[in-house]
Amino acid sequence: MITEVKGYCFQDENLTNTVLMWIKELAHNNLNWDYDDDEINLQDSNFIPFNEGDLCFRVYPEGYMYNDIGTLDKHRARINREKIGKYENITHWFAPNEEKWHYMLELPYGGKATCMWCGREYSEPDREEFVFCENCDPSTRCSYCGNYMREEDGYYIDDYDGLICSECLDYECGIDDLTDETHINSNLDYIEWLIGYDEDNNPIFYDEGIWVYHPKENYKYKELFSNPPKSMNHYYRNHQYITVDDIIDKSEFEDVFRLDDDIENVIVEYTQKTITE
Repeated sequence: MITEVKGYCFQDENLTNTVLMWIKELAHNNLNWDYDDDEINLQDSNFIPFNEGDLCFRVYPEGYMYNDIGTLDKHRARINREKIGKYENITHWFAPNEEKWHYMLELPYGGKATCMWCGREYSEPDREEFVFCENCDPSTRCSYCGNYMREEDGYYIDDYDGLICSECLDYECGIDDLTDETHINSNLDYIEWLIGYDEDNNPIFYDEGIWVYHPKENYKYKELFSNPPKSMNHYYRNHQYITVDDIIDKSEFEDVFRLDDDIENVIVEYTQKTITE
């Protein structure tokens, strides 16, 4: 059998057909191998006439050698129908409603992957997209999701003392509002500012909190606040919070919470607004 797999770096039907015909002629002239003139499609659902019935092919990858079988809607091929009947891995069944035989030839394609650098054979399920073994592969893994990536595309993050991929950077990370450093979201704590309590003794929190990486260990947090964040449950949610009494430097605190006025004025104005509402 002679078949196309995938055209690189572009796909062109005329070029593919021309190359298949070249190989067919070369096989005849140099190896005395003959192939049928008509073109077939190597897809399970495409039957061709065969032995007073019809024949289809099941082409599947075997092992973990890199290949593109199955990536196209059509794999053009030339076969020799006379020799196909001699294969042991051809199955057949009779379709009474059609009153004819169906045949299916299974064609395992591939084999063990071979590293293009050191030549070692390997059979690693998660490396079937690669042409290098893990020892020779110049790529690296994302420290968060484990996917492979080019090292130059990675982003260094302290949480793992390693690189993460761009997708994890976009969707799994956030910014520490105190240090402007990037961290995994699960390592960031949301800290609110407890301004006071309303007439019904419900806590009043400022509209926006801050995201902080490990407050108990964060050097910047320790410069701003004298105590670690406290915790309370309110409306079925746990709140980590600080109060004015925890603030060391009020001017820097106002910058962190992006206040337009000083703390005392914000507390009075916000408390009155909340109680009124």
